[in-house]
Amino acid sequence: MALRLQDHHIARLDGEQAALQSWLQAALPDLATLQAQQAADQAADNLSVSNAISSLRAIGDADWPDVIARTSALMRLMLTSRCLLPKTTPPRPKPARIERLAAKARSAR
Repeated sequence: MALRLQDHHIARLDGEQAALQSWLQAALPDLATLQAQQAADQAADNLSVSNAISSLRAIGDADWPDVIARTSALMRLMLTSRCLLPKTTPPRPKPARIERLAAKARSAR
């Protein structure tokens, strides 16, 4: 009788263990699949960061005044306005001319 009880107890434990093991397999993800998914996620993240850095470099290298001048109607209008043209300085007198002016100034005294 004791042996039958012991066998019954062992059989019940085996059934509970099997149920617990099947529940764990259903509740927990497969380790190999999880590792493969993690590696794929990491590769996708690395690609996203690389693309972001490349985009930021391209933005930094852009000739922004030229981009704005070409795309902005206001800037195009301002660039054609005579009052907004760059100021030009008159050419500097040549040294010979300065010497003649100085000679005239001395002789006028």
